[in-house]
Amino acid sequence: MVWVLKPETLEALLSPTRVRILKLLRDRNMTLSEISRSLDMSKSTVSEHIEKLLNAGLVAKNRRSKWVYVSLTEFGRKVVDGDELFVKIILSIGVALFVGGICEIYRYLTRPKITVILDSTTPPQQTMEETTYFTIINNLFGPGHDICGALLTFIALKKHEQTKLSRKSSF
Repeated sequence: MVWVLKPETLEALLSPTRVRILKLLRDRNMTLSEISRSLDMSKSTVSEHIEKLLNAGLVAKNRRSKWVYVSLTEFGRKVVDGDELFVKIILSIGVALFVGGICEIYRYLTRPKITVILDSTTPPQQTMEETTYFTIINNLFGPGHDICGALLTFIALKKHEQTKLSRKSSF
């Protein structure tokens, strides 16, 4: 059988409460009330955790007469019973995704920022048009690429020349 690892599965396994629920269900199927009593938690809190486990495919609900029982799925049983290699793979993928996300955030926060200063009397300002050009160039060539700085400098110089010409013609 092929198991598809979803982000919901990793999220579900990160909560100690949800792991405790899975361990309770290892022995037998239980109702929401039984689970809440065993964990000494409110039914609404347990219900939220059960929903996340349902979305992850780790548990299923089974209606028997007037009671609704929660039980482990085959996938959930494999996780809880501790097929060691399986659990290690799931956890290592989760850690890799987490570290990758942190690296992307760091890369985003430390990317080079370009400011063009034309002369000492002109404060660095960037118009909406320049921001749009920068975004397009940045997306095409990547952050910090030399062409970004060159094109932004060219655009800024053209704007500066136009401003000088318009000032001269107004006198």
